[in-house]
Formats: sequence, C-alpha cells, structure tokens
Amino acid sequence: MTASMMMLRLCGLLLIFSSLIDAKLDIISGDPDIQVGIETLLLCKADSEGDFSWLKDDEEIDEDRYVVEKVDESSSKLILKKVELNDVGNYTCVLDNDLGTRKITYQIYVYQTPDFGDTPVYHEFQVNQTVEIPCEVSGQPAVEILWFRNGSIINDDGRGNLRILSDKSLQISGIQQEDSGNYTCVGRIKGRPTERRLQISVVVNEPPTVQIHQDTKRVLAGPDTVSITCVVKGVPRPNISWILPSTSDESRHKYNSDKSELTISAVTRRDFGEYVCKATNKIGEDSATFTLDVSEPDSPILSLSEKKLDKNSFSIPIKQLKDEGSPILNYIVRYKGNKENEEWTEKEIPGNSSEIQLNNLQYDADYQMEVYAVNQNGLSSTAKMNFTIPQPVTQPALGKGGVVGIVMFIFLVLMVSVDAFCCYTKHCGLLNFLAHKIFGYKISVSKGLDEEANNSTGKKPESGDPAAEA
Repeated sequence: MTASMMMLRLCGLLLIFSSLIDAKLDIISGDPDIQVGIETLLLCKADSEGDFSWLKDDEEIDEDRYVVEKVDESSSKLILKKVELNDVGNYTCVLDNDLGTRKITYQIYVYQTPDFGDTPVYHEFQVNQTVEIPCEVSGQPAVEILWFRNGSIINDDGRGNLRILSDKSLQISGIQQEDSGNYTCVGRIKGRPTERRLQISVVVNEPPTVQIHQDTKRVLAGPDTVSITCVVKGVPRPNISWILPSTSDESRHKYNSDKSELTISAVTRRDFGEYVCKATNKIGEDSATFTLDVSEPDSPILSLSEKKLDKNSFSIPIKQLKDEGSPILNYIVRYKGNKENEEWTEKEIPGNSSEIQLNNLQYDADYQMEVYAVNQNGLSSTAKMNFTIPQPVTQPALGKGGVVGIVMFIFLVLMVSVDAFCCYTKHCGLLNFLAHKIFGYKISVSKGLDEEANNSTGKKPESGDPAAEA
C-alpha cells in the first residue's frame, strides 16, 4: 500500500469519527407542562438520515393512542391528542442508521388546571368578629394552597391574628379595620410552576360612632356665627342628619359637603336649644347632642298668683328682670286651646307693658300660653303657663210673666201704702171703709189727736163733756 493510499484511508476514518462525534438528535416541543384536554406535538430531528421509532417509559407506544408521522428522512413527530392525566411520563425518540443507534428522552407533565369553583371573592364582616375566608381549589395532580397579602406570603406561625386552618381557609381573629383589603389565594400544582391566583376582597363593617367635642356652648346673640362639628366614624360611610330646635331658622344654616359641620350665621335667641347630630349606616346608628345657649334678654316673669279671670277674658302681670343691656322692644304672646288641630294665635304687646290681656276666649276651655321678650339681640327663652276659662254661671230668666208679677206687686204695695196714709190722715180710703164695716164706728183722727194732747198735759175731760162720757 502506497503512502498516498494510506493517507486517504486515514482521512476517511477521521471524517467518519468526526461525524460520529458531531452527530445530533433533538426533541423539539413547547412547555413540558401540558394541560389536560389539549393536543401537543413532539418533533424529533436528527442531523442525518435514518429510521425513527418512539418509546414511552421505555416501552413501545400504543399507535392506537398516539400518532407517529415521518416528516422527512431526518425527522419524525409524535402527536398526543386530547392529553389525559395518564399521558404523563418519559417519551424517547430512537434513530437507527449506518452510524448506529441514538436516543433522546423528553419528560412530559400533565396537569388539570387549578379551579376555584364557587369560592366567594367578596366578604363583609363586622368589626371584632373572628371570621373565616374559604378558598376551595381542585386540580390534578395534588394542589397546594397558599395565601398572600400585599405581596407577602401569610405564614401560620402563631403570630398575629391570621391563621391558616386545616381546610386551608384563612382565619382572622378579632378582625379590625386594618385587616380590610385584598387577599390572594394561590392554587399551585405541587412540585410544578403551574398555578392560578384568586383575589379576594375583605370589607370590615363598623357601626357609626358620633362625637361632639363640646357638649354646650354659650354665646351672645348678634352678627357672629357658631359652628357645630360632629366627628363621625363607621363603615360603610354613615349618612349624617340633624335634628334642630323647632324655633331655629334654617335659612341661616349652612352645612359642609358631608353634613358633619353645621354653621349658624347671625345667631338669635330662636337658635337656642339642642342640636342632635345623627349618623346611620346599614349596621346601626348613633347620635350626639349639642346645646346652644344664646344670651339676650332673660325670659319674662309671669306672676301666676296675680292672674285674673273675668268671664272669657284673662290677664296676668308681666315683668322683665334683665335685658342684657338692650331695652325690650316688645313681647310676643302666643296662645292656643288644647283641642286637637287648634292653631297658635300670636300677638305683640309693647315692651313697657306691665300686663298681658287676652279677650274673647272660649268658655270651658284649657289654654297654653308662651311669652317671649324681644330686643335688638333677638328673642328670650320662653315663659310658659297654662290656664282655664270656666263655664259661665247661668242666671234664671224672669220672662214676661215674672216682669208683670213684679210690676203688679210693686203697684199693690204702692196702692196699700197710699190707702193707709189716706186712712190715718184724712179718714178715707179702702182701709177706713173696711174698719167702719168691721168695727161699726168711724175713727176721728182729729179727736184722737186732741186726746193725745190732753193726756200729754195731764188734763181730764170735764163732766158733761160728751167725749168723757163716751
């Protein structure tokens, strides 16, 4: 063998050895984690031609279950249709050619996507309760459940008020407002990166609380303003309303956007009274009371012991102790009967009045009366009293017969008086006639008078005097 032939053989051996060293076989596929029910493909590609075959877990594949197709002389593909859980395993591509037999293995993981089913994603709880938030996850193979909040995993280490129960529910003991927010439940295929996340919102409800930092405030009537602020807490956000004194003028009231602050401009005595701030939400309600005491004149003094009733008129003395430096302009008197639906009657009397006089009232009726003093600062507080107009005493009526009887009686008395005078002075009249008829003689008035005169002087009638003999 010549040297040139030996050189050619050596080059051929080196070429063959080089091809064996550089020979490549590869399986090309997508994600090795395959979801149940989908179709996947494994492509086996070599850098040389040959015969291809496929194994699953070192056993020949079931060609009734899998599809094997030759792409070209240097590649083959394996198709898995509607992947099932039992398709998990090692798939081997085998290449046979003049260079020998080569193999490459590819592992497939099959999973059923984690499913949260009907797990609620929104919860409302009341403050201070111990609550449980469920997270129900199904999937294959085994699924592990993890809880996160604000990007950090929740560990059941016994610290704090969060605990993961045996059924993987999250327990929050004595839940507070700071526990409200978003929680994330993670369902992860054990040992694999496949997972699903479910965001769960937690709201902590709290009944309203209302505070007014100052219970009472005393102010002077005038152009100044008064602000009443109530601090309200609660979830959901409470609705705020106010209960105002009946005499207050709402045209001078102004509220901020959520009605937590009430401002009263140009305060007058009518603004005196209790202001109730009330907060309400679906959990409950609460309220706080503020008393506004407005100085002006003092309330009028009514002298109850000096009240007078005259038929259907009523009067009572009135006086003013203090006017807070401003003279009383007038008094406002309001009164009404206690009958249902009866309205108030209002009248004004001068500021220098010493008495209240009410006329033309209803008989047999109960009345209530309110009196205010008014000066340039406004109204005083109310002086109140109740009184009754009694039923009048009825007098018996005489009628025409009674009048006629009285007239006849007077005429009879007068006639008898005149007749008696006539009888004793002039020996005339009816009485004189009756005396003559009954006693049989006439009385001489002049003779009687003479005898009285004689008796008074002590003289006796002479004998032979007819009068003496008689």
